Amino acid sequence: MASCISITGKNIDDYIKDHLVLLFSLRKSRIKAKKLAIMEAYFALYPVGGIFIKNGPLGNLKGVFSFLIPEENMAQALSILPTIGYCNKFYLLDFQTNTPENNSDLKNVSERDLVWKGKAFRISNFYFQDKGIYEKQSVDNRKFIILQNNKEKVVYGYRGDGSEMGRRALPVEDARCMVNLSMPGRAERLLDPFAGGGGIVYSAKYINKKIKVFSVDIDPVVAPGLEFYGSNHFTGDSSRVRFPAAFFDSLVTEVPFSSNATVNIIKAINNLKGSLKKDGRIVLMSSMNQATVLKKAIGDIGFYPYISQKVNRKGTDVAIMGWIKSYDKYKKLQAISSTVKSIS
Repeated sequence: MASCISITGKNIDDYIKDHLVLLFSLRKSRIKAKKLAIMEAYFALYPVGGIFIKNGPLGNLKGVFSFLIPEENMAQALSILPTIGYCNKFYLLDFQTNTPENNSDLKNVSERDLVWKGKAFRISNFYFQDKGIYEKQSVDNRKFIILQNNKEKVVYGYRGDGSEMGRRALPVEDARCMVNLSMPGRAERLLDPFAGGGGIVYSAKYINKKIKVFSVDIDPVVAPGLEFYGSNHFTGDSSRVRFPAAFFDSLVTEVPFSSNATVNIIKAINNLKGSLKKDGRIVLMSSMNQATVLKKAIGDIGFYPYISQKVNRKGTDVAIMGWIKSYDKYKKLQAISSTVKSIS
C-alpha cells in the first residue's frame, strides 16, 4: 500500500471511485507544525489504509492537507478522528457532483478552488472535535492524585514542583500527537520513562483503551496519579530500572528540559533500548538545546529517525522527534518521511 501519492487528471478517477477524500485542518495552536500533523495523521490512519495526497485540493488554504480513505473503512476512520492531536476539524469532499459547492465553515473558498484535477466537488463539514472533551483533558482541568505527607491528595492543574527538573505540563495536542507518532493502533505496550504529570499516559489510554501503559518516574509524589490514569507504574531511576527484553512497542516521553538532565536521559534510553521490540519506536519531546545531542546519541545506538520538527509551545521552542529500531521499517517510511520533509 502506498503511503503517499500525487493525483493527476489521468489517475484521479482510479482513486475516487473507491476512496473518499478527507481534508484535515490544523488547530490554531499548532498551525505551523504541518509536517508533524501529516505524520501524526498518517500513523493514526495506518490501520484504515489512509494515503497522504502530496498535491491535495484546496492547497491554497493555510493549515490544511488531505488523505484518501478507502470508502469501506470510513466508519473506522471516523472513530480515529477524535484522538488526533494537531488537527481538530475534518471535511469531506464529494466528487459525485457536477457543481462546485462549499457547504462547510471554511472561508475564502471560491468556485475555482472547488475544482481539482478537472473534477468539481462539494465540501462539507465531516467531524469537529468536541471542545468540551479537549478542555476536560487539559492539564488545568484534569484530575490527578499526588502523594503529600504520605497521604493521597486529589489535585487539578498539576504542573510539578516548579523546579527546573520538575516542570510537567504537556498540552493535550502534543501528548496525543506524540502517542500517535508511535503508531498506538498496533501497539500492545507503551512506556513513558519520564512520566511526570501523566500527559502521555492519559492520552495513550484515551487513544487506545486496550494498550498496556507502563511508566517510570523518580518522584514518588506522582505515583498514585499515574496509577489512577491506568499505568503500571514504577517509582525509580529510568537509567536503572529493568524490564524484559523486547517487551515494549514504543517509548514515548517528554524529557526533563534541563540541560543538567541530558546525560541521564541518554543513560535511560541506553538502558531501555533492549526492552524495545525489533521494530520498536522512540518518540520524545525535548528542549531545542537538547535536541542535537539526543539525535546523535539515539542514532549512535542503532535507531533511525523518521521525524524531527521544532514546535513553538506558547513562546517556548521544543523539538518532537521520532526514531524506529528496524532498518527495514525505516526504509519503508522513507517515501512519506521525505515527502513531508520537503513541505514548506
